[in-house]
Amino acid sequence: MITAARADGSWALLDEVDDLVGAFAALAGAAEGFEAFPASIKKAYLW
Repeated sequence: MITAARADGSWALLDEVDDLVGAFAALAGAAEGFEAFPASIKKAYLW
């Protein structure tokens, strides 16, 4: 599944989410906590 997503480009669709930046700015420590997750978990949260 991950291989297919990388091949069709959908794996990178959510790499930049503007709404997420605003949400992180509103809650202290949220961005740092999110960045501590592995890439696969971040993708799962955003999907």
